[in-house]
Amino acid sequence: MNNGKNLWLNRGSPWLTLLLLVMIRPPMAAQPVMLVKDINPGLPSGIVFGSPNLTDVNGTLFFVANEQTNGRELWKSDGTVGGTVLVKDINPGSTGSIPLSLANVNGTLFFSADDGVNGRELWKSDGTAAGTVLVKDINLGMLNPTWLTNVNGTLFFSAGGRELWKSDGTTAGTVLVKVILAGLIGSGPSELTNVNGVLFFVADDSTTGGEELWKSDGTAGGTQVVKIINPSGSFPIRLTPVNSTLFFSASDGSIGYELWKSDGTAAGTVLVKDINPFGGSISLFGPGVLSSANGILFFAADDGVNGEELWQSDGTTVGTVLVKDIQSGASGSSPRELTNVNGTIFFQADDGVSGLELWQSDGTTAGTVLVKDIRPGVSASNPSELTSVNGTVFFHADDGTSGRELWQSDGTPSGTILVEDINPGSNDSDPRALTDVSGTLFFAADDGVLGKELWVGQSPIVVTLTPINPPIQIPPGGGQFQFTITLNNISGRSEQTQVWNQIILPDGSTFGPTIGPVTLDIPSGQSRTRTLTQEIPAGAPAGQYTYMFNVGTFPDTIDDSDSFPFTKLSPTSASWEFSTWRVLDATNQPVTANDWEFVTAETVQEEPVPEEFGLEQNYPNPFNPATTISYQLPQAEKVSIVIYDLIGRQVRELINRNQEAGVHSVKWDGRDQARQTVAAGVYIYKITAGQFSQVRKMVLVK
Repeated sequence: MNNGKNLWLNRGSPWLTLLLLVMIRPPMAAQPVMLVKDINPGLPSGIVFGSPNLTDVNGTLFFVANEQTNGRELWKSDGTVGGTVLVKDINPGSTGSIPLSLANVNGTLFFSADDGVNGRELWKSDGTAAGTVLVKDINLGMLNPTWLTNVNGTLFFSAGGRELWKSDGTTAGTVLVKVILAGLIGSGPSELTNVNGVLFFVADDSTTGGEELWKSDGTAGGTQVVKIINPSGSFPIRLTPVNSTLFFSASDGSIGYELWKSDGTAAGTVLVKDINPFGGSISLFGPGVLSSANGILFFAADDGVNGEELWQSDGTTVGTVLVKDIQSGASGSSPRELTNVNGTIFFQADDGVSGLELWQSDGTTAGTVLVKDIRPGVSASNPSELTSVNGTVFFHADDGTSGRELWQSDGTPSGTILVEDINPGSNDSDPRALTDVSGTLFFAADDGVLGKELWVGQSPIVVTLTPINPPIQIPPGGGQFQFTITLNNISGRSEQTQVWNQIILPDGSTFGPTIGPVTLDIPSGQSRTRTLTQEIPAGAPAGQYTYMFNVGTFPDTIDDSDSFPFTKLSPTSASWEFSTWRVLDATNQPVTANDWEFVTAETVQEEPVPEEFGLEQNYPNPFNPATTISYQLPQAEKVSIVIYDLIGRQVRELINRNQEAGVHSVKWDGRDQARQTVAAGVYIYKITAGQFSQVRKMVLVK
């Protein structure tokens, strides 16, 4: 790092080695996140969250949002402000059509909605207004489709008098599969589950005393009860496919709710194991009690001795075993939120010491461990909505300091980290509806200002480097190259970031930064750009280099980066000075972190050259949290703009560099030089440009 000292560095010297080690990026960095769009400006809760209201359709997120003019309607997003739009106002007015049960069937979104005319019916959408249409008005007054499930490209659902229906997306192809139980109540199909192209579900045909396991191939004849497990109804729940086998929990009337499996035949529908001889072992409540990894079922069960703990099963009695007694005694650790992340099961559990915290298991006793005690003590962090995205598990938790916020984990204590304190301080952003959209995390969160809105796992600031006159080749005696850097805020709110450069040397080690870190505030939808010159000393090693700029939080967090290559020919000397790696501005003056100004569309305006120097009153004034200071230069000058408090102490230096003639402006965000928020009150701002100086007052309110 450039600390202003003239360190002479030889290739292979310990000074260079130390410098390079300092700049190595840590193995685990927090996933950058950003607000996608303030859908309901000025009002809270733009996102309607709840399963399954956020749905991936070929990389596009479909979701339900509440916007004050159109009410609750169908929206879509590609993760950008411009690409987050209302699909169609199905039911005009402030109530909206309230879409429910969103499901992707081979690239077409199906859902239920109420257009205000036909009642709640089945709809579909291709993401366009014209392609968002009622599939069929079945003339039952209200179809109210639920349990929408894709089975080999056919949509199955429960509807009407609560019977089984199917649809190919056409009016003619949307038909009743079978009347299992005639009458207004119907058989009530539920728990619709696809197992290798066969639909399994739970229904009641009234021949028994309750619900049993059924299957269907989409025909009336092929829709039949699999097995009557209990003459009074076994009421199967938690249908979970593992390869071609269906696991579920049911009660045969004698041993309570236990683990069962089925291959779709009566003979192949059997009790796996009577885990608890004293009663049922499988809980009827709580999310994520059954999950699978590597062809093995993981589940929570109570054997009547150890309490509810983590178990696994290969479908055989002998292969159905307790994985680990996490909390000794009859209380049990109550594993929940079982989630497969690349073959490892993550879950929440209570070991009786740390409270509900994040655990992981590879199926062995030794490999079933507490990942991290996020909130030490009995209060516990209660990790919830565990969601796998690209091999990382995301969840929301409360560490007792930041409130309930978004976290991530790679399965190590050091890699289990807060993603971002979205609602700063101890307040909750309460992330919900965590959804993997083709490898990108989407979720709903409340930053404390805008209400519950859509967020995405994406760097809010995107950096773009453009070399001038590539390919770049530096001669043996040293030289320089020019490039343009652009920083674009693609998020739905103003963002602050740091920017700095790094240079990857021919041996693969990292050198720098030669400029930065610089802290910038960029409003939503705006960009910052600047053309700079990088000098390369004669003694720089020969070979291929990579020139890189990063945005994030220096030095540990890199949210986004861009780079380009350049080549240095054989050096003429064996050593070089750190300070000779200078970055220059358009006037060939060295650029430092204190005077590195980016040009924006607002900063330099196309107006006639002013006739005299001037400093305008800031606007707005009074202000909170930011204000703009405008000034005029009739000629190019070295410009300084400094903010002071009323007793003359310097608070912040905004500008200190050469500037061309013209009308300029700079924003102050109400922070001091250390980037800390200052108190409300009266402040002085002063411009010095050559022999000209002027001061004005401004008022910061809270």
